[in-house]
Amino acid sequence: MKARREVEAFASAMERALRQHDDKGGWKSENAEWLIGMAASNLREAKRLEKEWAEENDREKRLKALDALVDCANYCMMSFDLLGGL
Repeated sequence: MKARREVEAFASAMERALRQHDDKGGWKSENAEWLIGMAASNLREAKRLEKEWAEENDREKRLKALDALVDCANYCMMSFDLLGGL
């Protein structure tokens, strides 16, 4: 199955973010509950930054919101893996 262009682009952003932390040793020994909490925290951060970006038209906050969404997705993927989804 060929992934949609948007899915491939988002997966590439996720991989870039993961590679920046390769020195940390991965997520296989992490607790899924903690990872899910981190996903939720990053989603809240993205929501806050998006609101500030919309109000202030601050490009930096937009970029930080995008990063937080990628981090959220990575924590979700890690949780999905630990819970047997991969």
